[in-house]
Amino acid sequence: MASPLPPRRARWPLLLAGLLSAGLAVAPAAAQPLERARAAQARGDMRAAQIELRNAVRQDPNSAALRAALAQLSLDIGDADTAEKEARAALERGFDQARGTALLMRSYMLRSRHQELLRDFPIPAGGPPALAGEVAAHRALALLALREVEQAKAAVAEALRLAPGSAQAHIAASSLALAQNDKALAMAETERSLALDPDLPDALLRRAALLSDRGDTAEAVATLDRLLAKWPAQMQGRLMRAEVRLRANDLPAAKQDVEAVLRAAGNHPAALYLRAVLAAREQDWRRADEALQRLGSTLGSMPEGFLVLATVKRALGQNAQALDAAGRYAARRPEDPRGAKLLAVMEMEAGRPDSAAGALERLLQRGPVDAEALDMLGRARAAAGRPREA
Repeated sequence: MASPLPPRRARWPLLLAGLLSAGLAVAPAAAQPLERARAAQARGDMRAAQIELRNAVRQDPNSAALRAALAQLSLDIGDADTAEKEARAALERGFDQARGTALLMRSYMLRSRHQELLRDFPIPAGGPPALAGEVAAHRALALLALREVEQAKAAVAEALRLAPGSAQAHIAASSLALAQNDKALAMAETERSLALDPDLPDALLRRAALLSDRGDTAEAVATLDRLLAKWPAQMQGRLMRAEVRLRANDLPAAKQDVEAVLRAAGNHPAALYLRAVLAAREQDWRRADEALQRLGSTLGSMPEGFLVLATVKRALGQNAQALDAAGRYAARRPEDPRGAKLLAVMEMEAGRPDSAAGALERLLQRGPVDAEALDMLGRARAAAGRPREA
């Protein structure tokens, strides 16, 4: 069956290419900034490309395609505010309803505005199947983010019913499978999505993540190479490739990706965090600390942020800050032996064996622990004057 959706390949680089062709002419004054935007994209300077696209929009404010291109690029570099504004402007100027609404909903998702997406985008009754399918798919993703799995099931089924040829609907189905811990089905749905649209960034990202999760580093990197060759502005893909390379201990290549994102997007939180992790791996403690300080309060949202901070501060001899960070991490992730062990080591160094034993006892309460943790616990109890418990 032919897909009821228009192809989803009209993302911003192709929009730019089309706008510079004879078939999609723009106002003459917009042509030069468009050319500069393409040049900036080619050299990897996505902020400059965004600025030039803004200039083109100022010269030709009624171009729906220009507005959509700016919305797409803004999404790729994490600028949700501009993406929302320009997606709305594109729709107001007659841009394709399904694709424009998808851009707008993605701007909501980027800022975790899941409840608002559900409120603002009901599935349109009697509307075009392409539009209804996009809305149902994004509603499913929002529901999954809110952990409303049963409602998400219904939304995925509706998306597939309304638009069986929608690549995005199959990505929603893949996300549902992941929420149900069915990784085989998640990969199958991802491959179905790519069969419909081989260049869909969400599908390529999902495929790479699943491959990395099962230890297929080379294929994960190859998938991300494919993504970035097509969509060089895709910062999420570049950061994922950095993470995959970091786990494979390919530090120089990981560093190249991280620094490319920071050149393009300044204080990008995930890139700063990865810079800190890479610097810590290389024992460049000052550089790691500088990156962590630039993160500010965002550090707490990183999965292992306080663990990295504790390690760095301890290496720098800033023991009070290290102890505070280790305590925060152990409180947030009591099941992680790394946090409990680090906290226990620092409590012992501070002459508080009772506190060290307490950190390890809390870990023991979570389930079986390794021999090193048991040995540490015995020594802490002995130092605390509790030899019978040791």
